[in-house]
Amino acid sequence: MFLSYFKPSVEYLPGGIESGFREVKEKKHEPRLLQCKGERYPRVFSVDMKADSINEGDVFILDMGDKIYFWPGDQCNVTEKMKALEVATNMRKGERHCAADILFPKEQDAVDQEFWKILGGKPAVITPYTPDDPDVPEEDHGYKLYKISNDTGKLLCTEVTERPLTRAHLDTTNVFILEL
Repeated sequence: MFLSYFKPSVEYLPGGIESGFREVKEKKHEPRLLQCKGERYPRVFSVDMKADSINEGDVFILDMGDKIYFWPGDQCNVTEKMKALEVATNMRKGERHCAADILFPKEQDAVDQEFWKILGGKPAVITPYTPDDPDVPEEDHGYKLYKISNDTGKLLCTEVTERPLTRAHLDTTNVFILEL
């Protein structure tokens, strides 16, 4: 009857309390610097924790455990800012259970000095903006589209070589693989 109060079910997770059966060790936090980069679909990467990793074209999150620093470059785009803010907020709420503060170094001098001190000191010149997606001709992007079909009774995998790729290349009766 007790378990019927918990819909849809009770989930047992690993863990416990310190006892004679099992010793529970506290999770240690490793400081990290994350870079949010990408014009249309921003992605988050871990980069070296040093001032040279920072550039004006992306957003950076310095995760120090109880403090999360949010540093947007002067030429970063709004999509990168939104994604990085989402990551920082989820980090604060999910991983730190609201026990961390999100700080904005560009808005307060004391926080700015603290941010750069952690990274080894503010450089004389911050690395300038470089485009996320350099102008590369369509045929040099390096992606391939494969069509998996059994229309002939045999399973065949053929590459779609026609460029540019459009939605017309796809259909719902076959499977497609996009290799990037």
